[in-house]
Amino acid sequence: NLGFEKYPAERGIYESLIKRNSLHLKSGDEFKILSPVTFQSNADQRELQQLWLNTNEYLKQNKHRKVTLDEIHKRVWARPPFGIKAGLFALLDVLFYLTEKDKIAFCGYHGWHDWYVGSNWNNGDNLKEGIPYR
Repeated sequence: NLGFEKYPAERGIYESLIKRNSLHLKSGDEFKILSPVTFQSNADQRELQQLWLNTNEYLKQNKHRKVTLDEIHKRVWARPPFGIKAGLFALLDVLFYLTEKDKIAFCGYHGWHDWYVGSNWNNGDNLKEGIPYR
């Protein structure tokens, strides 16, 4: 439970999104963040698995150019069938990056900082570079 002793909002998000979908599992003596596409999914996990698949497919289709986080948010995550609210974008950005970093390259001025800041800006000009797909 990531060391949570009480039940703050962060623990609720962790348990309902990350733990429930088996994205954070113990492997030997350590915990790992796993992609939802790497294992058999149950009914609860299928939507997150499909989100990852659709996002990877969108990046593949646009690998000839850089894709911004804002574009992924607006054209994949916020649209049906997902309809994800903007409040979850930052967490999903980080999870997607951690689970798919072997397939994507994040380009920006300051690496991780740009990824985080880009996921929290709503002005449409959030990243100068984007996310090329490898």
